This record gives sequence, structure tokens and C-alpha cells, in this order.
Amino acid sequence: MAAGLSLKPKSKASINGRPCIILKAVDAAQVLVKDIGTGENEVVHVANLKTVDDAEHKPSPPLEAIHPDDLAEARRRLGIIRPLLELGRGKKERIKKAAEEFNVGEATLYRWINMYREREQLSDLAPCNRKKAGHSKLNKKVETVVQSVINDLYLSKQKHKIVRVIDEVNRRCRALRLKPPHANSIRKRIKEIDPRLLMDRRHGTKAARDKYSEIRASFPGADWPLAVVQIDHTKLDIEVVDDVHRM
Repeated sequence: MAAGLSLKPKSKASINGRPCIILKAVDAAQVLVKDIGTGENEVVHVANLKTVDDAEHKPSPPLEAIHPDDLAEARRRLGIIRPLLELGRGKKERIKKAAEEFNVGEATLYRWINMYREREQLSDLAPCNRKKAGHSKLNKKVETVVQSVINDLYLSKQKHKIVRVIDEVNRRCRALRLKPPHANSIRKRIKEIDPRLLMDRRHGTKAARDKYSEIRASFPGADWPLAVVQIDHTKLDIEVVDDVHRM
């Protein structure tokens, strides 16, 4: 656990780079958190929690300071993700459908949702902000190729390695007479994939649910960590007798 991190309810933290809010303690080593980006609850180990970087909460630039083209793109992105922001059940299917409809990678949609939900500011969706954060800007056609290959190869049960993704991006770009992106640009986009989506697509829905979903159960009297402690015991089919009388 990071130094200075508070585990009190409603405290803010970060898990795998994703902002979250601590809801309650589950036991001495785990807490229940709410992912700000997806709105879902999950049980995580306190050792994996980190403090929220102050840099993430710097004020966004005023809309007047954003280039009109970037502002128009931010509004377009918000229009795409707005129907997805409050989804509960069936969210994965709706995001997949939206990705196909707008020709955007599923990982990109999850990233936009996370970016907007954190502060709900239109400026956070502007491409200029993303570039300042160290995200290289690619030609739109090249970006489409990259996202398509990531979706086809990396986000699959075959679990292709990153080098295979890079090779396929280069091959498709050359076939379309496009300049292939730098390998690091592809690695950055893979690194930005939502961990739950990655687990779901590569290992299955059950594995993702087991790792990231809240364990829904209850036990009478267990209102705080270690309130109830149980010792496992198993009945054995044996008889114990007196060594003298055999009774």
C-alpha cells in the first residue's frame, strides 16, 4: 500500500492506473472499491492500491484555449459515449456495438469513458490534452488499423504477443500504402486497454468477473473485518478407544 493512502470510505485511490473510490473494508487485507471509469464495484488487495497522482487533478484548460478542431472532436467523442455512461447490465455488448458503429476500438471507448467520468469535463476528451499527456497522435487511417489489429489479435483467446501485433500492423499499413507507426505507439495503446476488458477477451468472462467483480454474499454478524473467525474442521470416519479397556 502506498504511503499516505487512506482506507476510509469515500477516499480516492488508484488501482492499475484507474481512479477509484474506497467503499468499505472487506477484511484486514482487502477493500471494496468503485471504479470511477466503469462504475463497477470490485474487491482489491490494499497492496495494489496507490494514491491518486495530483497531476491527474490539474485544472483543464478553458474551452476557449482549445483549437476548434480539437473541441469539435471532443464533442463528437462525448456524443458517442454519452449513451454508455450510465449502463449497467449489457454494457459490454453495447460498447461492442458502438465500437463497430463508429469504427472505434473498444479499448478506446473505455478510455474515453474513464477520462470523462473522472471529472465530467468536455476538455478532457480533446485530442490536444491527450497529446500533452504523452500520447502520440497517429493518422486516422493508421489509428484505425492499429485498433483493428489489437481487437483481432491481442484481444482474443489466442493471446497473441505484442510483437505479433506490431508485425501485423506493419503488414496491413504497407498493404494500404500507409506509413507504419512506431512500435512504441502500438505498445502505448495496448498498455491503455482497460484491464477488465483485457481479461474478458483473453481469458473469458468468468475470469474477468472473478477477478474484478464484487463478491456478493452476506454473513450474519460480519459487520467489520475479522468480526467472525472460523476454523475449518472435517469429520473423520474413525473410532478412538481406551488403550486398556478398548472402550
